[in-house]
Amino acid sequence: MPLFLLYDKRAHADDVLIVKNNRLTDTYYCNTAFLEKGIWYTPEQPLLRGTRRDFLISKKIIKPTDLTMNDLGRFEKIRLFNSMITWEDAMDVEMIYT
Repeated sequence: MPLFLLYDKRAHADDVLIVKNNRLTDTYYCNTAFLEKGIWYTPEQPLLRGTRRDFLISKKIIKPTDLTMNDLGRFEKIRLFNSMITWEDAMDVEMIYT
């Protein structure tokens, strides 16, 4: 399914988290990082290898890891970033489990 169709299906949500072959990837606008016990992980196979993502990996701020849907329950936060949104200014989404 083309990405713009996924985005159109988001209803009242601000963005969509894209999963490909059960692997977490990106959102429509951003690369993603997932926080677990003080370590930020980023999908090993994103849809787009962004320049800021590559920079953060090179500085060891985020760690590429194979992430599946089953891993979502491990994380405390998701951070959304891209070339226009710095790591420091990026939005964190708190994970709430009920």
